[in-house]
Order: sequence, then C-alpha cells, then structure tokens
Amino acid sequence: MRYADFHIAECPICTNEIIDKDAHFCKICGTFLENRCTDESCKKIADNNARYCTLCGSKTLYYQEHLLKDWQEEKMETEERVRRQERSQELQLDQDFGSEFPPDTEIPF
Repeated sequence: MRYADFHIAECPICTNEIIDKDAHFCKICGTFLENRCTDESCKKIADNNARYCTLCGSKTLYYQEHLLKDWQEEKMETEERVRRQERSQELQLDQDFGSEFPPDTEIPF
C-alpha cells in the first residue's frame, strides 16, 4: 500500500489513486480505507500495516479481510525475492565479466 501525508494514497484492492483525504471508502470498489480493530468494543484506528490491535490484540480489518498476508508468509516471500535478486545479480556479473577461475569440479586436486 502506498501512503501520502499519513493518508492512504492508493486503494489496496483496485489501486485507485484519486482518494479524498476525508474518504473512508474507495469510490471505485468500496473498500474501507482505514484499518481498524475488529473488536466491536474497541474499534481503535490501526496503522495500515497492522495485523492486530495494539490495545486489545484482536485482528484488524485489513488482516481479517485478507488485505494483509500473515507476517510469516510475507517474510518468507520477501526473503525469497531477495535470494532471487541476489542470484540474478550473480548471473549478471558472470555474464559481464566471465569467470576468471575454473569451476571447483575442474580443479585437479
């Protein structure tokens, strides 16, 4: 999700970028634009990346509605993306400069 001046700048569902600062719902798809606690007695406004309420521990609306992935799943995806980028950079270096040394399998000892 993108933010501007502490307000959501893009709808997390339809990516609409024309959002009034006082809007509570996306005018294109109707998604609620404020993440909040799902506990009826709490309803605390939460950061847009929060999965749980910091006051009562209940799930937030964005997490309950699957706008946010489980943190462990997101962490694994991020780590995999970093590994792919590192591997891609290694391959690019090999292509740019070639290998100055033979592979370990070709060393005679």
